[in-house]
Amino acid sequence: MAKYLEAKSLFYPDHASPRTAWQPVELIYDLEARDSPTEAWAQNIAALADDGKTILLWAGDARHGATVVEILKKLRLLPAESAAVPLEADWIGGWNFNTTHPVFSGLPAPVVFNQEYAGAFGYRGITEFPGTVIAGLINAPPQFAVTLGELPFRKGKVMVCALNLLPFLDKDPVADRIMAQLLNYAVTHTNVSADDLRRSVAGRTTGGGNQERVDTPR
Repeated sequence: MAKYLEAKSLFYPDHASPRTAWQPVELIYDLEARDSPTEAWAQNIAALADDGKTILLWAGDARHGATVVEILKKLRLLPAESAAVPLEADWIGGWNFNTTHPVFSGLPAPVVFNQEYAGAFGYRGITEFPGTVIAGLINAPPQFAVTLGELPFRKGKVMVCALNLLPFLDKDPVADRIMAQLLNYAVTHTNVSADDLRRSVAGRTTGGGNQERVDTPR
């Protein structure tokens, strides 16, 4: 992911560094990279949302999916009965689908995914998701889960993505398009601008208080 973002002139308004504190979107895709407990992640995400940022949590595999659900429950963004469930691939079957959303602009929507979306299938999703559904899966017998969704949180937002885009980037044009449009949507629909965050950071470092920011891997 890091190499992909470094090679593309997209996503971050300030191209100097995606790690600067005034980027309006925080992309977190390696939740176990530093073995941080979910309580620490929850506190950090809450602090980022208090600044008005959009936090994009990437559930890249089953372990990440369970961690994302646990974090969102600690933030009280999901009900207790929510869970990360797999797409059923047995003879009964399961289906991925999308909605008419800017993330899928220029692509068929709303549709059940076919081979055209081979680079974007979600193999797990979150049940009982109370926010905006952008894409999801349906298992048979009926079970509905979100693979891409958005939740308002404090002054900012939390977006969750479990679409399997990463192995197909720079290989599948559909995956590349969805990724670019997802990141573009996150930035253009955030609740705070890079300039606002610059002023906020400057105020904290020049007498506005000694507020420490916990760095997140991304």
